[in-house]
Amino acid sequence: MKPSRQWIVYSAIRLGMFAAILAILILVGVNPIIATIGSAAISFCLSYIFLTKQRDAVARSVVTIRSKKTTTDLDNDLENEAIDRLEDGKRAPLE
Repeated sequence: MKPSRQWIVYSAIRLGMFAAILAILILVGVNPIIATIGSAAISFCLSYIFLTKQRDAVARSVVTIRSKKTTTDLDNDLENEAIDRLEDGKRAPLE
């Protein structure tokens, strides 16, 4: 499954759980503010327990995306070194 699809599926499931619990609590007659806070807490706990597979898939996609962006950029490295030298009080030019 594509990483973007994993994010969408996981987010949709969590949002659906929140909405369903919120609707149930409001139908029961709980104050809307309390129902919102309660449904957020309950849906968080349920998603933590039951959505392990989806959460792990999203985490793997984050690692994959982050590992692809580890290319070095010589220009940025030189700029960072120049800034570090100026912050340390060394005004000598870069060699």
